[in-house]
Amino acid sequence: MRYVFIGACNTAVSYLIYCLFIYSGVNYAGASLGALVFGVGLSFFTLGRYVFMSRLKGRFKLFALVWVVLYFFNIGIIRLLLSFSADAYLAGLVAAVPTVGLAFLLQRFYVFRR
Repeated sequence: MRYVFIGACNTAVSYLIYCLFIYSGVNYAGASLGALVFGVGLSFFTLGRYVFMSRLKGRFKLFALVWVVLYFFNIGIIRLLLSFSADAYLAGLVAAVPTVGLAFLLQRFYVFRR
């Protein structure tokens, strides 16, 4: 349940940043990257400390690597949705759903495993 709450807050902040970049004329890949860079630090601390109750020391590189993979997964979904003439705002929102699910699995069983 903590993951849902913390993850929803982190996702909302990241999506807001994504929207601000899109609104300012940045393409979806750049907007997604900007939101990712901002969100990685916030997510690492909040998820590691409050969700997975894990020591954070020595795990940031692995966390960042997982988010590089998730970034390409996310923009792949956005690119696919845009190819069907979806709006960039909606595409980013829709792409967030499977990305968050995959993020949970990778973080739980790979980054913050005990």
